[in-house]
Amino acid sequence: MKLASLVQGIPILKALGEPNPEISGVGYDSRKIQAGQVFVALKGAHSDGHSFLNEVAQKGALVLVVEDLKLIPKDYKGTVLQVKDTRRALDKLAHSFFGKPSENLFVAGVTGTNGKTTTTYMIEAILNKGVGPTGVLGTIDFHLGTWSRPSTHTTPEPLELHGLLAQWIKNGARAVAMEVSSHALTQGRVDSVAFDAAVFTNLTRDHLDFHKSFENYRAAKASLFNELLEKSAKTLRRAVVNGEDPSALFMKGPTVPTWTYGIQKGDIYARHLQVSLEGSSFEAVTPLGTFPVRLQMVGRHNVANALGAIGVALHREIPFVMIAQALEQLNGVRGRLQRVQSKSSTRVFVDYAHTDDALEKVLSFLKGLMKDEGPGAAKNRLITVFGCGGDRDKGKRPLMLQAALKYSDLVVVTSDNPRTEDPGLIIRDIFCDTGGVAPKNVLEDIDRHKAIEIALREAKAGDVVLIAGKGHEDYQIIGKEKKPFDDAIVAKEILDP
Repeated sequence: MKLASLVQGIPILKALGEPNPEISGVGYDSRKIQAGQVFVALKGAHSDGHSFLNEVAQKGALVLVVEDLKLIPKDYKGTVLQVKDTRRALDKLAHSFFGKPSENLFVAGVTGTNGKTTTTYMIEAILNKGVGPTGVLGTIDFHLGTWSRPSTHTTPEPLELHGLLAQWIKNGARAVAMEVSSHALTQGRVDSVAFDAAVFTNLTRDHLDFHKSFENYRAAKASLFNELLEKSAKTLRRAVVNGEDPSALFMKGPTVPTWTYGIQKGDIYARHLQVSLEGSSFEAVTPLGTFPVRLQMVGRHNVANALGAIGVALHREIPFVMIAQALEQLNGVRGRLQRVQSKSSTRVFVDYAHTDDALEKVLSFLKGLMKDEGPGAAKNRLITVFGCGGDRDKGKRPLMLQAALKYSDLVVVTSDNPRTEDPGLIIRDIFCDTGGVAPKNVLEDIDRHKAIEIALREAKAGDVVLIAGKGHEDYQIIGKEKKPFDDAIVAKEILDP
């Protein structure tokens, strides 16, 4: 059933499923509620659903779900359900209304700062082969088979989330791999999801404009393991945790069994690892046995992502041969160390690295592979293009420059998504530790297209260029306008005019 809305932007449940003992009120029986008669007042960053209560009451809402009673019309005759958190109430209501769809799917949740998208795509590839049609919810899009829709949130709001899962089941889905953001965990968007497995990739500074401290950010991520996975309706559950990350100890619950993974150590690790600019190969050592794995995807970090996906697959009892075949056939994820195919002898990659840790890791990896190419490649340079988003954590801006300078021979600083900030001032923030001016091996251009062109014109045969920060995004947000812009397309057009 299609969802209705009494007021634009404010979600209304068309009906409720069964009565929920956690949400109750005098005279309330969800089985008697008809379409369009329930209003849930959500408090957002820019508006408060409580301010619409008088309007929706006049339009016939029979049930108002609120946190605050002050704005309830005095002559309102319907049922008022006061709850502590309307967002979490909406999650419970949507879960019930749509028939608790996550309980009828194998659900793998992936959280962490970096690697979530790639890990979900790897899980999807394996589950498609070993279980059946698998949907993905994440940063790039929401998709099942050939159907896809761009995502506005990494993890959707409850009405969209549970409704989509219900629709996917009707379309034959057997499983779902979903990125679980810290915002979603904090706001209770996934409280009712019945997780079978949860993966922790890593944790570095990010989203502190929202969480205010690293400790709060870490606690949000940890709640997927020590709260949601613990109370999941599924009987067999498993946590798969990157044991090489310092925050791993926080990502465990008291009862759910855990496998750790890591490139060098863990319950699941990589033996005889070989990496190059063409891909990777290793032997996956697991609690259930050992088997060879080949990846087309470039990077040690993608080896780590594969190990996390392998943990989910083994929990689902998928055979080694299916896991290996699925991973080898996966040719990459758009914007995740994506090779720009061109006639040029310059190696150009586009990556979503938008934190100092992610940027340092990908640059360290590329620099290492360049050194492994032998003495003849010593003259080749690593050139980095990056910027920092506006209206976001300002503290990481100089840290991004430090990461870029640590491994790059040349850096071109530019705009990312400046949003409502002055892009020139963002660049000055990037240079705040260097007296507000660019160091000698750093060039700058506010225009991202021109910056990419500068980097590619500077590059010689054999050099490697990394265009970082936006990855899969096919737009740039300047002011409040979203303009078409795709790093990979721009780079290819410059390389192959």
